[in-house]
Amino acid sequence: MLKKTKRFGVLIALAAAMVLSGSTSAIAEGQTPIDGIKVAERVFSSPDPKAAYTALPPAEREAFTAATAVAKVETEVVGTGLAGNEGKTVNSLKEALEADGCWYVSFRGAGKGMTGNTLYSYWQHTAICVSNGRVYHVWVDNVGGETSTPGWRIDKDPISWTANPGWEGRGVAQYYFVLGAGPWDIAHPTTCLQGRVNADGVHWLPLNSCNIGD
Repeated sequence: MLKKTKRFGVLIALAAAMVLSGSTSAIAEGQTPIDGIKVAERVFSSPDPKAAYTALPPAEREAFTAATAVAKVETEVVGTGLAGNEGKTVNSLKEALEADGCWYVSFRGAGKGMTGNTLYSYWQHTAICVSNGRVYHVWVDNVGGETSTPGWRIDKDPISWTANPGWEGRGVAQYYFVLGAGPWDIAHPTTCLQGRVNADGVHWLPLNSCNIGD
């Protein structure tokens, strides 16, 4: 499997010609399933990927689409803590209102194909510093991404921004993944990973939205 990785110092848009039908590649009874990733490898390793795709029989096109188009996006929290606050908990409203110090939460997301394969992954840290239960500083770091399925690439470095409404810190990173080759680019999903970290340092929320709110 082709895998490209790019690190930086951190929704779904399907190609019109590649609309998913709600089922995996049609397979006649007794026929061996078509490996869509291998089809994609063949298409994107050819001198003319667009012509190679156009020449695919219908069943291989369907397998290609199932393996390369974004069917869903997943997010998760993969780590928390910062210095002396590692593993710290807040057990009462009084403790939350008196919280001091800094925390980060590490968020991760991934675009998945219909066949369950990972198309691309991305991550970021949203960090906050708190005094007397109010956020006074928010930042985003450890922003990065990688592609894991043939045809997907990282077009340019991500951008990030933050917001501080006081009771929580919000950090967003936007990533630029593209499916295609050369002039034949067929999908440009809008991909954002937003982290919201409460001033108590122990409540957080990952979102796919680029809208950071007020």
